Amino acid sequence: MSRTRLEQRFVETGSDTGWRLRQFVKFRQPFPCEPRLSVVVWDEAFFDLNSTDWGQFGSFSQNRAFAGFGWTMENLPQSPRVEIGYMHQYIRKRAADDRHNHILGINWFTKY
Repeated sequence: MSRTRLEQRFVETGSDTGWRLRQFVKFRQPFPCEPRLSVVVWDEAFFDLNSTDWGQFGSFSQNRAFAGFGWTMENLPQSPRVEIGYMHQYIRKRAADDRHNHILGINWFTKY
């Protein structure tokens, strides 16, 4: 699965509009012995497309990488699903040290 987003961002302390591109790629592989259980990995990269007066600078700005397991509650088309795992978030900083966040991620998906 993949998704591309183009975002406009506004901040009250500045007058410029920030443009950001986000690219998301996800892979999910069910286990043959238990198809409700799967391995899940995904990555999302953030690219600031311009510089602004409120601090956005036009370049690569952030990355989120996730690895974990998914569990589908039942074998029905509308079944809820949960994914639990580790996410590493890297945030590039202009005037400070880059930031690394280590996160226990729990994601809940439903269809309706």
